Amino acid sequence: MENLRFSIIMPAYNAEKYIERSINSVLDQSFENYELIVVDDCSKDGTFEKIKQYGGKVVALQNSENKRAGGARNTGLNAAKGEYIIFLDSDDMLYEKDTLKKIDEVIGDTNVDLIYLGFKFSGSRDDMVIPSKETCTKKFKASEDDYMNIWSKCWNREYLNKNNIRFAEGRYYEDTLFNFHGIMKANSYLVAEFPTHIYECGIQTSMTNNITFKHLYDVIENLKDMKEIKDTEGTEEINILIKKTVDLCKRIVEKVMGM
Repeated sequence: MENLRFSIIMPAYNAEKYIERSINSVLDQSFENYELIVVDDCSKDGTFEKIKQYGGKVVALQNSENKRAGGARNTGLNAAKGEYIIFLDSDDMLYEKDTLKKIDEVIGDTNVDLIYLGFKFSGSRDDMVIPSKETCTKKFKASEDDYMNIWSKCWNREYLNKNNIRFAEGRYYEDTLFNFHGIMKANSYLVAEFPTHIYECGIQTSMTNNITFKHLYDVIENLKDMKEIKDTEGTEEINILIKKTVDLCKRIVEKVMGM
């Protein structure tokens, strides 16, 4: 069997109302050398039944306990067989039918650690973010990037495994340190200067809406991990990330306290 080019990993929790459009945006791709792994994180609605209805077209997995998005993505990563990993949330979509084909063409015969991807906002906001060489340096990503998410990158699976880059489980903001390690440890990258994802804004059932004390506690856990990195590496980039995370902590306190 031909080696798989992409593993598309989709975490899902209580997503029965919109997950089909996300799955269909993958299954409608003109490029066929991929696998779609959907991980249900103990949904309380009919999400898993929606996933299973696709049969062999989708690798349907289910966590035995709720581990939040990070744990669901780790489950997908551990099962993935593709050369490159693309993350797609269950309320988002691939931009067009040729998206995977265009990413594949950017990669070509290279073996880079990651590829930066563009994306389009939809729903409550209408905007587009396209990466460039100037916005993909490590310094820019640490200090100026307003969109430090993991799904606007295509990750080399061997690179992630070699560096033991995984998500914090059971935690909000689980992608912060994954992103940091994934970007800072990379020795090579490419830039796809076109949109690949449609990011849906404003869905109230999303995993990350409604700020609570849990968000605050989890940011503090991230800060503890960052302190360990600072003590061992002490780079300018980790200092920048710590400052930004402290500022986030302050904003969360104000929201939780209604200030």
